[in-house]
Amino acid sequence: MDGARVRTVWNRLVRGRPWSALLAWPLAAGAAIVALVRVLGLDAGVPLVQIVAFTPYLAIGCGAAAVLSGLLRRPLATAVTAVAALCLAAVVVPRALGSPATGPGTPLVVMSANLRYGGADAASIVDLVRDATVDVLVLQELTPEGEQALLDQGLAEALPFRESHPAPRASGSAVYARWPLSDGGVRSASDDGFQQAYATITLDHGSVIVESVHPVPPNSVPRTHEWLIGLSNQAPANADGPPRILAGDFNATLDHRALRALLATGYRDAADAVGAGLTPTWPYYGPRSAVTPKVALDHIVVPHGIGVRDFRAVTIPRTDHRAILATLLIPPA
Repeated sequence: MDGARVRTVWNRLVRGRPWSALLAWPLAAGAAIVALVRVLGLDAGVPLVQIVAFTPYLAIGCGAAAVLSGLLRRPLATAVTAVAALCLAAVVVPRALGSPATGPGTPLVVMSANLRYGGADAASIVDLVRDATVDVLVLQELTPEGEQALLDQGLAEALPFRESHPAPRASGSAVYARWPLSDGGVRSASDDGFQQAYATITLDHGSVIVESVHPVPPNSVPRTHEWLIGLSNQAPANADGPPRILAGDFNATLDHRALRALLATGYRDAADAVGAGLTPTWPYYGPRSAVTPKVALDHIVVPHGIGVRDFRAVTIPRTDHRAILATLLIPPA
């Protein structure tokens, strides 16, 4: 059957058929709701917080819905879905358009890794620290057993200074560094949140504060409320003291209003800054890795005065989060 005949048959099939409206308009309504929630920042509870995490995929879905509505000869539904797709694309596409910083500054290689209850492959993590010449390593879900495995692989030789607070399950946290640490400690950003280790790192030309960020995951109604509190209680970029670098498992994407509010205090996402903002980091291990679309939950965020030269994510055996690394350019004090 040639193309002209196919089009004729299709036009006869869909013209005046109510079933086409029953398909096109629910798609249009869904696309419009998704776009409004994301653009207006309405993700303040279940299930919108969870849905918004998949905005890049929803943008593609809205585009496909617009094409399908067009094929169904529903022009108004097509227009609605097309506008929704364009709105979502407008917030997603710029993440692939950044560029590396080229200005002056002291290079600082920062790495973050979620150890998945301390079970991540310690040898792979320490090898990556050595191969990438990591200067600062922040860890989440650090258990006593997980830390001992890292030490057995030589982490202390590569990064001799640490502010370490291992704990059972997902609560532990640490900052390891090549340079001396001071004013260190640990805190929780919410009443039932995970520990977040922090410390000041003294460099040759000034100092920076580094904190291992880990709000609870928004996987239930109570946890979503706790997650919102945890993100809102992260240290703002304009806080007193040295510049702050926040790195870790934020359990949030750049589409979540709570993370965007934190960035608006004067931070920027390192991956986004160099055009790698769509690099996914979770899930890469366990039963969810086969069925859940991969998203960017792990971030390194820096004040606007700190440059970003590069960013990458590396898959580590036995943990569902990829390790993330960024080379930062610290300006002279």
